[in-house]
Amino acid sequence: MITVKKRAHYMEMLENNKGASVGVTLAAYMVISGPQRMVLADDIEDEWRATVRRLKAAYGELLSPDEVRKEMGL
Repeated sequence: MITVKKRAHYMEMLENNKGASVGVTLAAYMVISGPQRMVLADDIEDEWRATVRRLKAAYGELLSPDEVRKEMGL
């Protein structure tokens, strides 16, 4: 499940690793982890794949923490 707790964890990861790159697959999970979202993993597969394709087209294989935050709407 993607939960509010997981979103907070993702935000903490971005904050604590400012110089790191984020792989497009993890970035897609971060982006679809909306602020109040609770969904079963099976329910997000299509959305996750579409998000991976969109992010890959826009940024390539790696995103910066700032790019992920921008995509998360932060």
